Amino acid sequence: KKTIGYDTTVGEVLKTVIQDKPYYRRSGGGMTLSGGESLYQPEFARALLQACRENGINTAIETTLCADWKTVEPFIPLIDTFLVDIKHMDSDKHKAFTGQPNEQILENARWIAENAKHFVVRVPVVPTFNDTEEEIEQMCRLLSRLGGNIRYELIGFHTLGFGKYVDLGMDNPMAGARDLEQTRLDELRQILKKCGF
Repeated sequence: KKTIGYDTTVGEVLKTVIQDKPYYRRSGGGMTLSGGESLYQPEFARALLQACRENGINTAIETTLCADWKTVEPFIPLIDTFLVDIKHMDSDKHKAFTGQPNEQILENARWIAENAKHFVVRVPVVPTFNDTEEEIEQMCRLLSRLGGNIRYELIGFHTLGFGKYVDLGMDNPMAGARDLEQTRLDELRQILKKCGF
């Protein structure tokens, strides 16, 4: 088994982030917290985002929003763009696939849509899980209800990360999954266009 990572401080991470500040200025980019799930370390994440704010660096977070609202709400003024992973509209199917129901995620998404500067819903499209026309249409209906300035992205599932399970000596719960074909992703994206996204 191989462990990769190290303990660090907000100051040490900020030092690394600031090194690219000229690039952020030219590109309009900034720092993105991704995961795992950054909301599982809320104090550290908020402190790092606040430090970026104080240094004029744009911020984003990739999150599932699988946390109570008391944890999520303090992030809103610290984040320029929320990139939110919503996998499925059916809570039972969501729980069977991820281990968590989706009610809290969808409720948090509603609040984010009303309060965030920029909101991007990203759907990892996985064959046999959420790759039907009906499932994408259900997602469109959710987004229409959320309103606001929302961008919607379908991301085709791929198996590139499967080697990490081997490296870490872990069982891969998705071992039988296959890549989503580009032609299928293109077909599903046409549904979004028909819905106005």
